[in-house]
Amino acid sequence: MSESEQKELNQRVSVLPLVVLEPILAKLDLIDIIDQSLKFPNIHITAKLLKIQATLKWLVRAPGHYVINILPDIPNTENIVFRLSPPERNNEESLGSLATKFYRRQRVFFITCGESLAEKHEMFKNLSYFLIRLFKIKEFNFDSNIHFGFIGNYMSRFNLFKLVCPELTVEEVDILMEKKKIEHLQLDTTVISRKPVKISLKYPLVDLPTSDWIAPESLMEMSCTNLRIGKGFVARYGLREPDNYFIIAPKELAACINAWANGALEQTQTMFMNCQEGCKREYRNALFKLKSINVVVDNTYADVYQFRRRDGRMVTVAFQSGEGDRNRVMFTFQ
Repeated sequence: MSESEQKELNQRVSVLPLVVLEPILAKLDLIDIIDQSLKFPNIHITAKLLKIQATLKWLVRAPGHYVINILPDIPNTENIVFRLSPPERNNEESLGSLATKFYRRQRVFFITCGESLAEKHEMFKNLSYFLIRLFKIKEFNFDSNIHFGFIGNYMSRFNLFKLVCPELTVEEVDILMEKKKIEHLQLDTTVISRKPVKISLKYPLVDLPTSDWIAPESLMEMSCTNLRIGKGFVARYGLREPDNYFIIAPKELAACINAWANGALEQTQTMFMNCQEGCKREYRNALFKLKSINVVVDNTYADVYQFRRRDGRMVTVAFQSGEGDRNRVMFTFQ
């Protein structure tokens, strides 16, 4: 289609009312609806009325890989992929409603943009907003090696939020921990701070491999269901082995159990973290000094201890000994 023919078609489509467009779109394949929505703003607006449900996943590996996957909630429908791409001289390119050119190869849309990070981030933001308005998103998933501030402006709930990046500020971590609804948080980063950072651990499942920046007080007030910190669990969850990680000291471990004995950690089911090497006796002594719990199991041979608090709830503390990062402790609350 020539440029003049495309312009004439745009003018015709742009004046069609929504009541005419909606039944037309309802008969199209989803891939064609998206294609037309990218070309014509009023089709994009009309397509929202179809309320097509979908799962959205961001997958970013900067500097060169920016992808958004859409899985429509339609039987026997495959993923639809949106990928940022450098400008190409391609006869397939069409001028889209995102104020950029795009082209499609089967179920992959290539959205062209500039080479700089600023241009990529701006286009990625615009593309995200376009898709969030086009679909009725039932589940968000985020997997990235850089932090995007705009993500929180458009949505507040995530099934999986995975962020592996070199560093974050205290303010960025606070926003991430306080203002989102996340089912599973995987955060692997170093926080820029001169002292340990107290954070709100409230999501159901939290993984924090690089964790030497965390203040122990964070553990006393957490409300997450399952917490994994440090090394020893990362391989099975596709996370990298951290260089720096939190190691709980005997007095800090005892403080956690004491907090639980006095009514804290009510939502917590399991905690997993690293402990100091060769200090089993110090951990045991710190636990057995507590007046707020009763000893149920004292198995020094297996390094497993069980305690009961006043309301009958119990916690099992199990140590795993080994070399280096193989020294771990697991809490199971019942």
